Amino acid sequence: RIIILFITPLMSSNSITAQGTETFTNVPTSSSTSYITRNWTGDDGSTWEATKSRTSSATFIASGQGIGLNDDNSNTYVKSGTISGGIENITLTVKQIFSGSNSGNVTVYINDTSVGTVPYDNTETGVTTSINGINVGGDFVIKVSNDLGGNNGGGDNRVAIDNITWTAYASSVPTLSVNDSSVAEGDSGTTNLTFTVSLSEPAPAGGATVDYATSNGTASAGTDYSSSSGTLSFSAGETSKTIDVTISSDETAELDETITLTLSNPTGTGVVIGDAIGLGTITNDDKITLIISEVSDPGDDLDGRFLEIYNNGDSSIDLDAFEVYFVKSTNAGTSYPELALTGTILPNQVMTIASSSDMNSTYGFTPDFSDSDANGNGDDAYYLYFGGGRTSGDILDAYGVIGVDGSGQAWEYEDSRAIRNTPKSVTPKSSWTSSEWTISSANVANMTPGALENEFRYDGNWKPRDVYVNSSTNDDVYITSSVTLNGNISIDNFEVDGSATVTIDSGIGLIVGGTSTGNITYNRNIPTTNWYLVSSPVEGQDIDAFVATEGLESGTGSNLGLSDYNNATPEWTYYQSGASGTGNFTSGDGRSIKLASAGDVSFTGTLNTSDVDISITDATGSGGNAFNLVGNPYPSFIAANNSADATNNVLKVNDTDNDYLSESTLWFWNQATNSYDLVNQTSSFFIAPGQAFFVSANGNQAFSFTEAMQSHQGTDSFQRLTTRPEIELTLSNDSATRHADIFYIEETTTGWDNGYDSSIFGGVANEFAIYTHTVANGNGRDLGIQSLPNNDFESMIIPVGINAEAGTAITLEASTNNFPEGINIYLEDKQENSFTLLDTDSNFSTTLESSLSGIGRFYLHTTSSVLSAADFDINTNVSLYTSGNNNLRIVGVQKGTAFVQLYNILGREVFKTSFEGNGVNDITLNSIPTGIYIVKLATENGTLNRKIIIQY
Repeated sequence: RIIILFITPLMSSNSITAQGTETFTNVPTSSSTSYITRNWTGDDGSTWEATKSRTSSATFIASGQGIGLNDDNSNTYVKSGTISGGIENITLTVKQIFSGSNSGNVTVYINDTSVGTVPYDNTETGVTTSINGINVGGDFVIKVSNDLGGNNGGGDNRVAIDNITWTAYASSVPTLSVNDSSVAEGDSGTTNLTFTVSLSEPAPAGGATVDYATSNGTASAGTDYSSSSGTLSFSAGETSKTIDVTISSDETAELDETITLTLSNPTGTGVVIGDAIGLGTITNDDKITLIISEVSDPGDDLDGRFLEIYNNGDSSIDLDAFEVYFVKSTNAGTSYPELALTGTILPNQVMTIASSSDMNSTYGFTPDFSDSDANGNGDDAYYLYFGGGRTSGDILDAYGVIGVDGSGQAWEYEDSRAIRNTPKSVTPKSSWTSSEWTISSANVANMTPGALENEFRYDGNWKPRDVYVNSSTNDDVYITSSVTLNGNISIDNFEVDGSATVTIDSGIGLIVGGTSTGNITYNRNIPTTNWYLVSSPVEGQDIDAFVATEGLESGTGSNLGLSDYNNATPEWTYYQSGASGTGNFTSGDGRSIKLASAGDVSFTGTLNTSDVDISITDATGSGGNAFNLVGNPYPSFIAANNSADATNNVLKVNDTDNDYLSESTLWFWNQATNSYDLVNQTSSFFIAPGQAFFVSANGNQAFSFTEAMQSHQGTDSFQRLTTRPEIELTLSNDSATRHADIFYIEETTTGWDNGYDSSIFGGVANEFAIYTHTVANGNGRDLGIQSLPNNDFESMIIPVGINAEAGTAITLEASTNNFPEGINIYLEDKQENSFTLLDTDSNFSTTLESSLSGIGRFYLHTTSSVLSAADFDINTNVSLYTSGNNNLRIVGVQKGTAFVQLYNILGREVFKTSFEGNGVNDITLNSIPTGIYIVKLATENGTLNRKIIIQY
């Protein structure tokens, strides 16, 4: 008897071994004509499901019962349970049920990924189709979807499906891998680092995808490549894809760099990750930018020997990572002592190698690398190796010839120094190149350890030596450590490292003729709590930050002790407490400042290394004035006038050359006297850094400060000429003192001399003041400085004006400098009809019965005679001149009736009038034509004839 034993493996309802058939024998047939969801145990043992399905009219002639699907394109399908073992091919039969379009397609999905479509027709046998090469390993789910279209109401695309069969996937599951790759960086442009990603088996019918991303394997790699990420897609049957990473090529020396490619999140039936990380290498063959820049054997001191190295590139060099060695060839190559250099040398950094004790004793600072082998006696050769020492590395740069005694050779440097000619541009040379070096006899004083030629460096010590004594306008300065400058410096280029702070104290000047980078801090000393006029000597100082740190005086309301002058109003406008967003100080703009406590104020920013223009305005036509507050924009003194610098000075550039000013005068606030000092061409004056002053605009102009005005001075006080005669008039009361100067200078006139005569400051009221008017042809200006010819003291009578309140006790004194011997100075008081000798022993004092404002009462006489009222019985001290608006001004007729007649050059009378004398009388001349006229003035004291010129 033959017994056939069938062994059926125990399986769950949702999992069965692969390779099988579904005949739909077990499909429920209840409600056979309704489109409902049906579930059953398939022939393979898994649980199947059909949505929107029926059994009626779904039979096939050849095979019997199938499953019918409605024609809805949304979720109409027949679907298996989970089947194990993988699937390679699938076959099924499909036909159209009922009448309709006669043809169409259903879609087959494995694990919800489409693997193809199956056609159908309207025959009773249907269309049997196979989809091969699905090749999905592991567990899988079959779904056949009627997603062609329809309305779920029984349309043209209803189908019946029967006899689904499949075969197991016998091959291994495909795995992912990625290769390692490398590429040479190159010197320019870009190149590609290419990774290949592979599948161990062809991609399944539905394809496969994997995410990828690159990352830095080394920190510096990120500067050399463009990061890349995305999704890599394999089509069915593909086994490999490539990923290109773009590499930026340059000529920068770097260590070889690595880039990591990571694969993640694979999709596709049966695809799993194997080796999912790839390593890319960027190889670099550029040399590091390290050279030997100076070799020394000073003739006067053997302890002064050293070697200097220099990084002339744009990148820092990690000496450890590049394995840089200093190697010496001694005694014609009988020995090769070497030193591994450590640490980092920055771009543009100079380092020294020497015996520490020798360098300290000779040059005053410690070398960067202490090595007694850097003591060549003139015939030893020096080398820099990289990638290892002499036996394992390569020569980077050379001085001399290895293994050769240098005596008598071109590179011999006994009692000399050898310097690299163009150290900032040469490239390292593995053999000594004679044309790149200059060798000359030298002592310690000629050496420049720690700095290149024509430059000075500060890294905690000045290198090579005292910058204040030895620097010139051809030199550069590099600051890498914080320092306070305590002497004047004039140099070409000035560079401050971002981590360093350079402080310049008040009175110290820094002049940069070329370029400047980095910030400096300039301290301007404010010695009292009075008001001072200041300007920022740097660019970029934020006003809000300045106010927050400088301790300003608090004023009325929200006013703080920082103000700007508005000449349109005119008035001072004050910075308000709590203000923000004010911006930076404008270069060349002036401000007034008052501190709560005396001390320094600090301005931090970059240097102005070019000419500075600032707008000035004339607001006289709209009720204001022409005074503008400007200031020195440089951290150095600038020449104010011709006496300071005949070619490049403030008054010449802005008045003589360009006529930007209505008066060739600068007004400086004197906080000690609470009044303005005047600067014109009569005194040599330099304007200090951070000093502001007033000018009077000739219309709306651009006021100019030029680099050429800069100079080094020790103080911003007046520097008087010592050879000219001078009178200083001093007016004082119980609380204030005011001054007016009279200078006697060759080739000046008794009229208005712009640049030699200067008005007192008119931007504010002058309630207490002393001034003069011109001796002749005056224009009505109140002069703080008047310049007169130095050859006619006896005939020049000077009108003196005083502003003072009634009841004030005033004293007027005169001091002289280089005044002619025998010439006396008298003050005439026409009101009191008196003369007072002004000398070291006497002055004029009175208590005013009424207020004074203007001229007419007082006159200054210089004479060798002894004067009294009896000496003046005629009008010798009366002034006549035309003033603004074509008026005739008569000064000196104090009282009584006076008569004025005007004659043309033909002797014909063209005008006459009379007036009551009051000291200063203005006579309107109406529309008398331009020309030369004779004025006849008749007073109680006599008659006076003067010539005047009328011009419009």
